[in-house]
Order: sequence, then C-alpha cells, then structure tokens
Amino acid sequence: MGKGLAGVRVRDGQLQRRVLQRYLQTHPVLRLLPEAARQKVCCACDLKICDHRQVIYSEQDDSYSAYIVMDGTVDALMCAPDGNSVLLCSYERDELFGVADALDRCPRTESCQAENRTVLVRLPLNACQILHECPETARELLRRSQQQQRAANERMRRLVLCNLETRLARHLHDSAEAQHVNRTRRIVITLPETQTRLAKKLHASRTRVNITLQKWARDGDISYTKNRITVHQSDHFWAKCGLSN
Repeated sequence: MGKGLAGVRVRDGQLQRRVLQRYLQTHPVLRLLPEAARQKVCCACDLKICDHRQVIYSEQDDSYSAYIVMDGTVDALMCAPDGNSVLLCSYERDELFGVADALDRCPRTESCQAENRTVLVRLPLNACQILHECPETARELLRRSQQQQRAANERMRRLVLCNLETRLARHLHDSAEAQHVNRTRRIVITLPETQTRLAKKLHASRTRVNITLQKWARDGDISYTKNRITVHQSDHFWAKCGLSN
C-alpha cells in the first residue's frame, strides 16, 4: 500500500476515490453502514498523507473532523509549555480518533502527530454525524471508545502504581500474549519499537529502560538484542515480577 498511496500517484483524484471506496467497504466500522450512507461518507472524506512526526492537530485546536488510520501510526500526546510531551496512546491501522471531539465541537483534548509516514482518512463533521446516526456504527464506536477508555485506565494505573521494572515486565508480558508465544518455558518476544520509543511508552528515559534490561540480563533472566528479548524461564520471571502467566 505504502508506495502507491504515499507516492506521486496519490495526487490522482480518481485513484484516491477508488482506493478510498475499497478501503471503506472493508473497514470494521464503515462496512456496517448501509451502502447509500457509506457512499455519502466516501464522497465527504479525503486522504491525508503525513510525514514522520508531522502534526495532525494540536491541543485546543477547533474540532472540525475525525480521522481513520489507513496505514502507519499516530501518537496522541499531552504537551507541556516547555516543549516536553507525554505519550498518551498510539492509534494503529483501522483505528478512529477525534470522533467525539468533532461531534461535540469541543477543542482538541490532545495533540496528534504521525509517528512514521502515515496515510489517514479525514472524516469531516457531516461524515461523523452519519456514523453517529446509524445504530450499528454508533454501537461499534461506543464499543471502541469503551475499549480505549479501559486501555487508558490501565496505562494510568501502571504509571501511578507500578515502578519502571514492573511496567516494563507488564509490557513484555502483553507483547508475549499478543504474539501468542507465552505458552512455553523459554519465550522469544519481538519488539517492533526502538528502545527510545519503548521508553516513551513506559514514561521513562531510554537510559533507565536499558539499565533495567541489563540488570535482568546479569541476573540470567533474559538475553536481548536490538529488537528481540528472550525470557529464559518465563514462569519464574513473570512470578518474580509479580505477574502470572
């Protein structure tokens, strides 16, 4: 997808419309719309190509639209006046964001920027209203919103109640579960993110994350390379970190 969409050809309006129509027909939320309503949404939407770290919108901006991540990753950030920022969450492929702000016409409550070269579908207010008025898509939006809220609550709980070592162990445990590798004594976990991005997710410095990994390696619990961590005795390691397999 990346080359055709992010390259020169994406400037062709007809190609954009065909790509958009095919995508919306299979999107987990948009496919729930009746055909006529989906066509209206498709006609109202357009594609937005974002470069690495390009700002999509900032806190307190007026809310005129929502977005779907068609390809890439979008980071939601809370920014301080001194320029520092905290990663709230990330939106991956097929995820919607900004819908509630657009419907309520409230100022943006977070800043969003592309983590990498990203393709977005921009849904203007009238498209958001169509999603909100259709019972099937409204229910799915509510379900996703509740899921995102639960994830946000868990991130806050870990940040407030857990030290870095426990937060990192929980992140590895979640990754092992997602990769379906947490079923054997010796497990290999692939980390798609760099150590810098991992540290950002854990609200810690890269140095502190690296020190924790080095400590575990010295203790014989793990070995690791740039993007792979091997847990040698998973049951023992999870129990040591206060987790259950």
